[in-house]
Amino acid sequence: MNRLAPATRVLTPPPGIDLDVTFINRAPMYHAYCVQYLTSLPSLCPGTETEQRWPAPGEVVTFTAHVVNKGTIASPPFAYRWYIDGNAVLSGTLGALAPSAEITTTYHWTWAHTANGEQVVGDHTVRFTVDPANAIVRRTRRITASKIAPMRCRCASPSRRR
Repeated sequence: MNRLAPATRVLTPPPGIDLDVTFINRAPMYHAYCVQYLTSLPSLCPGTETEQRWPAPGEVVTFTAHVVNKGTIASPPFAYRWYIDGNAVLSGTLGALAPSAEITTTYHWTWAHTANGEQVVGDHTVRFTVDPANAIVRRTRRITASKIAPMRCRCASPSRRR
């Protein structure tokens, strides 16, 4: 049996400056639900019933935005802006970024979700934007200027799934 080697693709970086907000993460993170199916209905794995799964109301969480220059030229210093629920909450400037380099910046937010039992109630979004005024001259317009990370949970507590 002849097996072909997997095809390889050589990715060429876009010419110029290409700033990309690759992702936003939140800390602290808590364990996800451990669910087992001993019957047709799911149940929590033994010993995990009381684990914390979401920040407590009023707990301070830290969002970290990751920015990469995927282009071939170093960027100059650039502006950034954090948004919560569409409202600008923090602006600043990050230093120059070499090609393929990554930089991070953080925003601290007091967790404003409320809970109904194990169900998180309410929707919020966090967004991070680089170069919000489009001040950087680019050779290409290939730029992902922002990432939006919804902070949503529509999970029912196990007792409500019956």
